[in-house]
Amino acid sequence: MTNHANLELRLNSHELPDQYRVTARLELPGSPVLQEKAGLAQFDTARFSELAGTARWEIYGRELAGALFGPTEVRDLFVKARQETKGQVPLRLRLCIESDAGPLRRLYWELLNDPEHPGSWLATDQTCPFSRHVTSGDERPVARKPFDSLRALVVVANPLDLEDYSGESHQKLSPVDVPGEVARARQALGTIPITLLCSEPGLERDGLPTLKDLLSSLEHDYDVLYLVAHGMLDGDKPQLWLEHPDRQADVVSGHDTPNAFGETVPGLLTRLGKLPVLPRLVILASCESASPGSGGAVQAQEPAGRDTWAWAALGPRLAEIGIPAVIAMQGKVTMRTVDAFMPAFFAALRRDGHIDRAVASARLAVQDRWDWWLPVLFSRLEDGLLFAALQEAPAARRSAPGAATRAPAGGFDTTEQREMLQQELAQHQRNLARLRSQKAIYAAGEEPLRLLNQIDHELAEIQRLQAELDALL
Repeated sequence: MTNHANLELRLNSHELPDQYRVTARLELPGSPVLQEKAGLAQFDTARFSELAGTARWEIYGRELAGALFGPTEVRDLFVKARQETKGQVPLRLRLCIESDAGPLRRLYWELLNDPEHPGSWLATDQTCPFSRHVTSGDERPVARKPFDSLRALVVVANPLDLEDYSGESHQKLSPVDVPGEVARARQALGTIPITLLCSEPGLERDGLPTLKDLLSSLEHDYDVLYLVAHGMLDGDKPQLWLEHPDRQADVVSGHDTPNAFGETVPGLLTRLGKLPVLPRLVILASCESASPGSGGAVQAQEPAGRDTWAWAALGPRLAEIGIPAVIAMQGKVTMRTVDAFMPAFFAALRRDGHIDRAVASARLAVQDRWDWWLPVLFSRLEDGLLFAALQEAPAARRSAPGAATRAPAGGFDTTEQREMLQQELAQHQRNLARLRSQKAIYAAGEEPLRLLNQIDHELAEIQRLQAELDALL
């Protein structure tokens, strides 16, 4: 039994064209009974390709919800789950797409609408955190370390001969802005200490972005791997552009490949699977410097192709080998969105350790951007808990003259702690403003319960953070 509700939606193929079996399993807190319903859903993948090609994202999200929740039994179980939880406990929505339903993995599930409230995105709802669930054969338990003890490995690859390679659009691969990407990673990770692998001469680094240095570094139990590199699909197999020691490109396949002598060359997934420890979180960051629509307008073209889909294809396979959580970009995400998304994500993750809720919070923080839905969470976690929440510092007390003072928990001084709390408070205030603007669309008394629950959540967080700041005065 859990302190949250789980609703798993599992998709399998069916013998009828465009038909898929949807199995919904609901587990409620305090109940040992697993409720299960199933039905057939129709997904017209050609129709979704058409909508994506013309960037009709709102219609895409509504029709995706109409297909997934088309079976009455599945929709009724979702509605029941909402009613049973009523925003009092999280309802974790896990989408599991089996390998025999492969075409559905290319759909943009983060655009999924709430079936009861078309136009409302489920992926931004912190009371119903959404993830793409991946089944893993790795049964090693996830060690949930305290947030203030985490360490990150940052890898930024920029081979000198990138222009010798081209993507699906036949455009040459562009150089990576290494100093900019490193600065972006540092800003996102905040107080988490990093080890840096890059070949930029002017930067203080700990190694090179080679496959050898990557694997040997990961043997030292890093919690977060933040990887910036070009990626591409070879057939359905992801490849990434790392570097050789001479800074020439080392195109590393995710999968095992035969060489000219008929021998099997182990791919990245096999090599990672043999490590004694795996990172708990992998972030596959986009290395695009910009993309159409970077000003915030709706993207005019589909953002994903074979040269941008590689990270979304690699993400679930990393989870399958045992990595608890992977965040990957399913297209060309703008740097302005990354700049806002990543710090908001880590601030929320630091707060309570639940990665699905942290991703929802970060998506909400960038919801005014056209590409807010491009970051994807792949996870093998049942409860969403990735790290232990940072221990809250004891409330500061006004001491009598001469009384001993105590440093805040977590290793932060008071000034640093106040700055972090102020950043979190500002983020929640922005989230609240967005939610209230959404609420204003509805007539009084007709606001969706989901929206009211999110507003209550943000108000509670603002009150909590304000109390903590007051205690530090």
